[in-house]
Amino acid sequence: DLAFAKTGLTEVTFGANLETIGACAFANADKVPTSGKPVKSGTNVQLSAVNIPASVKSIGMGAFAWVGSLETLTFDERTAGTDGEYKAVTIGNYAFYCCGLTSLTLTDGVTAIGNYAFANDSATNGGNSFNSVSVPKTVASIGTNAFQYVSALTSVTFEERESNVILSNKVFVYSGLTSVYVKGTGKIVTSSTTTTVNNSPFYNLTLTIYVDATVLDEYTATTVPALKPSDKLNYEALPAEGV
Repeated sequence: DLAFAKTGLTEVTFGANLETIGACAFANADKVPTSGKPVKSGTNVQLSAVNIPASVKSIGMGAFAWVGSLETLTFDERTAGTDGEYKAVTIGNYAFYCCGLTSLTLTDGVTAIGNYAFANDSATNGGNSFNSVSVPKTVASIGTNAFQYVSALTSVTFEERESNVILSNKVFVYSGLTSVYVKGTGKIVTSSTTTTVNNSPFYNLTLTIYVDATVLDEYTATTVPALKPSDKLNYEALPAEGV
């Protein structure tokens, strides 16, 4: 934990056998320490890209938080085992909070995205951020405010899935989200704490959610307040030409 925090790194290369990136391990790592200054301050350098090897199982809380120069984040492809399962990796709370991401590539094997994991990413990059993201079929849950204030984010695609994905409170609040695509028969559902419209994963957004035609009626007939159709939340069948 805190292993390389605020060390002025400009490049990070992980070994192929790395399994854990600890809490705050690279927090503020793009800043050169300034004596007597708080942790968020320092002279900025450029740590612009990070690649997560397929061996990593856990990215800890705040692992890369406040690395404002970090623009590109990729996860290496993971190969499914003979049982069809992928080696799992979880993204902890605040893992990439207040980074400057303009490109985010997630791959099968990611199973959970923590609270505030990618929140405020545009706040450190002059309002720029990634404008779309594909959520792998292996993701089972996305935490509270995970993509909060990612202002350029307009489109999210949940890749072909048979199992449901649980969205917590205000996952996309204050983003620019207008379109969500859910491929397959697995559905978006809410967590046990997401019981009101004010806690909706899509709170204060106006958007259309495109879903498989075979489950469209289940969405339009839902009585769950956070997902109930309204003048702000509309459901349609996925376009025949695909996404």
